[in-house]
Amino acid sequence: MNQSLFGNDYPRPVHQELYLNGEINAAQLALLMNEAGIDQIMALDKDLKIIAWNYACEQAMGIGREKAVGKHFTELAPRLMDYPHIVAALETALKGMKSFVPWENGGYNGGYFEHHFIPLKTEESVIGVLVIIHDVAHRIKAEEELKRLNHQLAQKARELQNKTAELARFNWIAAHDLKEPLRKIYTFIEMVATKEGIKLTDAARANLRRAQSAAQRMGLLTDDIATFTQVAAPNEELQQVDLEQVLQEILASYKRTIENEGAEISHTEMPVICAFPNMMRLLFSHLLGNALKFQQAGEAPKISISYSLVPGEQIRQESIEAGDNYHCICFRDNGIGIAPEYFEQIFGMFQRLHEQTAYKGTGMGLAICRKIAYAHEGFITVESELGKGATFCCYLKEL
Repeated sequence: MNQSLFGNDYPRPVHQELYLNGEINAAQLALLMNEAGIDQIMALDKDLKIIAWNYACEQAMGIGREKAVGKHFTELAPRLMDYPHIVAALETALKGMKSFVPWENGGYNGGYFEHHFIPLKTEESVIGVLVIIHDVAHRIKAEEELKRLNHQLAQKARELQNKTAELARFNWIAAHDLKEPLRKIYTFIEMVATKEGIKLTDAARANLRRAQSAAQRMGLLTDDIATFTQVAAPNEELQQVDLEQVLQEILASYKRTIENEGAEISHTEMPVICAFPNMMRLLFSHLLGNALKFQQAGEAPKISISYSLVPGEQIRQESIEAGDNYHCICFRDNGIGIAPEYFEQIFGMFQRLHEQTAYKGTGMGLAICRKIAYAHEGFITVESELGKGATFCCYLKEL
């Protein structure tokens, strides 16, 4: 019978029926399983003569079963006997014990092979050895690729560590070394304006005030740069943060501005989340500050602040896992709005859409907010139209 379980394409002739009297012939099934295996399987008698030779052996050695059976093992695979670990394993199997030769000691012809030597026993004695040769080239190549990728990852980690150290040094310079001369410049200008002001022309005094203003602005820039680098390389630990308390602190810090502008501010109840505390204060401060700042002339600010927990499958954004949840914090205002073509630009460093004289600031606030979102494995979005206010929503991964 030349038909296999799966059709007529079985590579070897079958000499026994698979079914006898309606029941599976166990010997025939074992033969089919042996022939279908991807491992080279052969059986040797006690004199190391071949008594069984499967199809995988035929393919690997290029020798048919009819020519292989009855031949001495060393005659068909002479190179295997050059490997002492294989010789020792054969001898161990002939003594009745299983043995295994890993690919490091059993590779040849540029291949990667594991060898299993299993004694064939009767109740009285060992009558031979079953040899199973397993090609593990795919596994070894995968392991080597993994090692290569791990090496690259370690190198990237070292580079990231170096960049983090550079950011820390830069932050120190921005926060200390640059601020000190700026303070001195401002102080000396103030001294000149105070002591020598009566001798100066109106134009000279105006120039001194402009110089002071420029020094103040440079101080604000260094502060924001320091803040940005701190967010990029946080030096605080994740912990439970009460966002309601954070919001109340920020509202208190803007109390005078809120009263002067007649701002109406409403908000939903804020939860306790796992986050970086100082970053949450910065996020609320910048978003609320912008909502108060970018208002249309003659119109009182109306700001609503809301929170919701959003499942990942409801978010259309790259790199979002459907099984994760995200804390969504939104600030909605009735301000001047933003044209859609500037939605990406406003999150860049030092990006301003208006003249310095129109709205104060360094153009770093939203860049800092985006960094904060990234630090919490999230992102920030904006929805707006010119003259119709803006809504900024910050999504922070639930940790």
